[in-house]
Amino acid sequence: MKESQESRRLPVSVILVTHDATSRARAVPVINALKLDPAGPNEVVLVDNASSEQAATLASARDLTLVQRSGGFSDGCNAGVEASAEPCVVLLGHDTVPEDGWLVDLIAALAEPEVAAAIPVIEDGRVPGTFNTSGGHLTYVGLAWVSDHGRSIPTDLSSKVVDFPCGGAMAMKREVWDRFGGFRGEYFLYQEDSDLGWRLRLAGLKTVLVPGSRVIHDYEFGRQGNKMFLLERNRLFTVLSNYKSVTLFLLAPVLLATEVATLLVAIRDGWFGAKVRSWSAVWKDRRLIHEGRRLSDSNRVLSDREMIATMSCELSGMPEIDAPRGVGAASRVLRIYRSFVVRLLAIVERH
Repeated sequence: MKESQESRRLPVSVILVTHDATSRARAVPVINALKLDPAGPNEVVLVDNASSEQAATLASARDLTLVQRSGGFSDGCNAGVEASAEPCVVLLGHDTVPEDGWLVDLIAALAEPEVAAAIPVIEDGRVPGTFNTSGGHLTYVGLAWVSDHGRSIPTDLSSKVVDFPCGGAMAMKREVWDRFGGFRGEYFLYQEDSDLGWRLRLAGLKTVLVPGSRVIHDYEFGRQGNKMFLLERNRLFTVLSNYKSVTLFLLAPVLLATEVATLLVAIRDGWFGAKVRSWSAVWKDRRLIHEGRRLSDSNRVLSDREMIATMSCELSGMPEIDAPRGVGAASRVLRIYRSFVVRLLAIVERH
């Protein structure tokens, strides 16, 4: 029976990143699920950012590949993939539990030439039967969120192209991950997946939702100060790195308006200091913008005009966030301005 079970395992490395004793303990059920699944991965890589003896003991007892690191989630994922041995890699959060057989359809989706990444249906573990997410929402001003959290998961859910992969549960071929450089390690945490998704789309590639694959996520939304600092800093890095200079010039009015709007929300909700620190950090580390632009342009096949034309203008936000007044009007303004910029960029491209 053991030999039969081993023979069905998939040529996949699953990467789990932990950062303290709590996250390491929460990863144990994930590891158990992966090991007990007959169609599970050939390899599980545990990246321990705490560099603890307990992680080494766990890795030895459960036959895991151990990477001990001292960094954030983005860097940990990169290190885990680098240490992996299989041709497909899957990132999985330490606070998730995958259903049996979840990898089969997920990996099969990567066989399509234009598919660079695939994500499972991610169910909210605290409200069974509802989405944590079925794909992120990315606007052309860089605001990104999960667009359907809390909605019931339909029984007739079908595959679809989504804006970007989810760092908490996603699959890629190792060669594609390496080609794009994985996550930007300097992000530490948050927005690393929307940045990667943006770069994939610029290269003419897709991220898809796979309905036959499901992961349950113990999700809790929070907006503590450091989280909002990282979200805003990384959003700005993403926008400034993935657009060309002429595009940033043309988008300047709506990008500045977005900064004013987020500042007002920050004042209202008590994270004004985090917002100001995000500006300071971007200026201090502005060299990362140029490095990010080189990374983005290295695989680019779409122009900014083509990219913006496919990006969202809707600012509905996440259900947990009390959207400020005027969001509907702001979305209409973004749609009008997008049309204006797309026309101007078409003229620029002709010359």
